[in-house]
Amino acid sequence: MQSHIGELIKLLDGYYGLTAGNLWQRVSALLEQHLQRTCSRLENGEAILEQEMEAFFRQPWPATAFIRMRLQDQSEYTRSQEIPNPLTEGVVL
Repeated sequence: MQSHIGELIKLLDGYYGLTAGNLWQRVSALLEQHLQRTCSRLENGEAILEQEMEAFFRQPWPATAFIRMRLQDQSEYTRSQEIPNPLTEGVVL
C-alpha cells in the first residue's frame, strides 16, 4: 500500500485542499469498511478481521529496498525494514 497509495498521497498532498493526513484517514476508513464487510461473510470472520486489523492498522509495515537490491546485484536476498504505519493514528509519512 505504501508503494502505490502512499506515493499517490504524496503527490496529492497540498493540492485541491487535500492533506496527506486527510487522505490517509479516508484510506483507513475505506479499508476498515471493506475488511468488516468481507470478513462478516466468512466463516471465522471475527478472527480473520482481527488478524487483518493488526496487520493493516497496528503494526509497522515492511518496506523492501528493491532498487538497492538490484543495484548491488543482491536480488536473491530480501533487504527490508519496517516503516511507520500511516494508518496508525497520528502517523503520516
